[in-house]
Amino acid sequence: NTVVPFILPVEYESLEIIAVDLTFDNITRVILVYRPPGLSFNIVQNQLLVNALIHLTSSCQRTLLLGDFNLPSIDWTNFSYSSIQSCNNLCEFLLNSGLHQVIDFPTRGRNILDIALVDDPLLISNVTNLCPISTSDHNCVFFNFHFGNLTNHNDDIVDKIYCFDRT
Repeated sequence: NTVVPFILPVEYESLEIIAVDLTFDNITRVILVYRPPGLSFNIVQNQLLVNALIHLTSSCQRTLLLGDFNLPSIDWTNFSYSSIQSCNNLCEFLLNSGLHQVIDFPTRGRNILDIALVDDPLLISNVTNLCPISTSDHNCVFFNFHFGNLTNHNDDIVDKIYCFDRT
């Protein structure tokens, strides 16, 4: 069992993104992203983030993408978004990447700003909304992440609590 950092190409160094490969029975890439609210109007940075996410998600067996994306315009229930020209490419990627959003409750105010996307919905269970920690204005998200063989979830559950505004 190993944890190996994934080194992104230098072209993505301006992004707030990290990734690790977790090796158990197979490899799962865990990607953490913080997208500041000000990026909503920066088409170049949004496209750079899309390119980095494509790079990270296209070369792994399983993916867990977590973070504060600050995209209140996405309606995760109906898989739609209100058009903000500079964010369209990012919204399109997130909604059409084949990844499943497992957070279905607001994480800040009435918006789902913090997301957890997986390529296999069986990787995550018991997603729970918890109150913010300390002075955070985002709710915490608790879930079970299933490593290894997905046929026996009881042997390989790791509990984590993520407070996304501290990423």
